Amino acid sequence: MNNRHKRRLRRLAKKGNISGYLVDEKNKTVMILTKDILTNQIYREGPNIAGSFDELGRGDINDCSEVFSRTLTMLVRHLPNVDDKGSEATCARLLNSAAQTYVAALEVARRGYPREHGALSRGIIETISTVLAIVMDGGGTLDKFHKGTLETTKTIGLAKKALPFIGKLNGSLSNDFVHIGSLHDSVDGPKRYQKGDERFDFVITLSRLTVLLLDIVTELIFSHEMESLRYWRRKGEGWVFDPGEETEKWMQSFVPEEKASKFDGVTVQDIIGASPATQTS
Repeated sequence: MNNRHKRRLRRLAKKGNISGYLVDEKNKTVMILTKDILTNQIYREGPNIAGSFDELGRGDINDCSEVFSRTLTMLVRHLPNVDDKGSEATCARLLNSAAQTYVAALEVARRGYPREHGALSRGIIETISTVLAIVMDGGGTLDKFHKGTLETTKTIGLAKKALPFIGKLNGSLSNDFVHIGSLHDSVDGPKRYQKGDERFDFVITLSRLTVLLLDIVTELIFSHEMESLRYWRRKGEGWVFDPGEETEKWMQSFVPEEKASKFDGVTVQDIIGASPATQTS
């Protein structure tokens, strides 16, 4: 340990801020660990990393915000009905919960945690799947939900009948981010985002796909309140996912294929290709 390291140790010791230190004799270095690692990460490094994210992604977030706001506009009128256990009010509360998780996932990503963004996004998919299952299965799933006996992971199977790509997206996020795997065997910590950063591309692509899915499902739930629909059309007693040509073009521009191809999950083409009838009660 050289004199410079000794002086720093003495200075920090006077402040009572030393948690410990590691001496590497081979490389003649000393790592000093202070007691403010967590506070530095939260109050110093976190805002700095978030600033780098905002520099790159403000336009993307503005795009997502427009779709996000449209979604909330559709469901917000149902939120005051907190004691209503019916299908619409329940679905509105669940979709609102998914929307708040969406905001949380973006905030986590801004602070430099893209893996955790993926894990939170997986929860959004499960919530959306539960909403679809409630609508498609009628009272059975709704009753189980309110009794606390619904196995929400099994709602994916029902949701896939309406939107098949949900299964692929759920599986990708579960395997890569929720279940412990190779991505968790890493010592990479949060760091500033840079242009061309794959972490940033992943966050933005997944955020665009997720808010698009929120918009699609919210429109289905409250379709009877809409004067015109973007994604669905009536077929008999049910609905068919059938975005028109103009909406398809917008979807493809909202999540460009060259961006989505970097994400091993769902692309807009998977979404556009979903067209089975969805029976609602």
